Amino acid sequence: MKYTADQSLDKAVEGLKAEQALSEDIERAQDNLLRAVAIEVENDCEEPGWFQRLSVWWKETFNFSGLKLAGSMGAAASIAFVMFIFAASPQTSFASMVAEFKKVSNMFYSATMTSAGEHLMDIKVYYRDSGQVRMESYSLGDKGQPTFVNIMDVSQGKGVMKLSNGNGEQTVPFTFQANDSTQSVQENPLYWRNLILDVDPEKAQPLGVQTFSGTELTGYLIEDSGIEARVWVDPKTELPVKINVSQTLGDGSVGFEMQADVSYNQRFDDSLFALE
Repeated sequence: MKYTADQSLDKAVEGLKAEQALSEDIERAQDNLLRAVAIEVENDCEEPGWFQRLSVWWKETFNFSGLKLAGSMGAAASIAFVMFIFAASPQTSFASMVAEFKKVSNMFYSATMTSAGEHLMDIKVYYRDSGQVRMESYSLGDKGQPTFVNIMDVSQGKGVMKLSNGNGEQTVPFTFQANDSTQSVQENPLYWRNLILDVDPEKAQPLGVQTFSGTELTGYLIEDSGIEARVWVDPKTELPVKINVSQTLGDGSVGFEMQADVSYNQRFDDSLFALE
């Protein structure tokens, strides 16, 4: 992403490399830096953004009003420092993430579900944007065959449950209200998806940047009726790749919790969603 001060910064840096930078050029570059930091604020955040906080820190630390950097080396180091911070901490706005999320044709996620800290089950969820969902549920310690499988066509309100037992597999059809949005977080495997798409972007609270397995992700907190969803976004794809959903009980403790890893736009065989 290019910032409004890039052209001025590039010009200043090239001048410094050629050892032709004048003190006026250095001060001009510093002023441009501060203006860029102050202006480039995330539109969807009510609180002071990352760039605003950096601007305050920069001014307090270096006090540009009374400080003149000594020579081209000092100026080059200062400019390089800010450019390093910009490059090292990629940010993805919530609004841009939602825009990309709406384009997703299908997704897969694996998750662990707990209640009051006790393991409930592991699930694998396959989703196609036509409204087809397959949820495989695995009991504790069983990583082979799922204990049961729910296959649903959300748009039609039809589904089947496939149960594994000693005598093979039993299939039980069922119906439900099509496109039902009233299901709880425990009942609806797409609850977090709907929450991301339906929430007012201004209510998504930024959590900053955190590193997961060597990758820096941008975090947001969404709160809704006692449900907290922490969404971690990959800045390269602008899609949420880690999800943490938790439900707070009346005494303030965490009841239900789900932690998921999400991937996108894979090819799924039609048989995964067969209602038979």
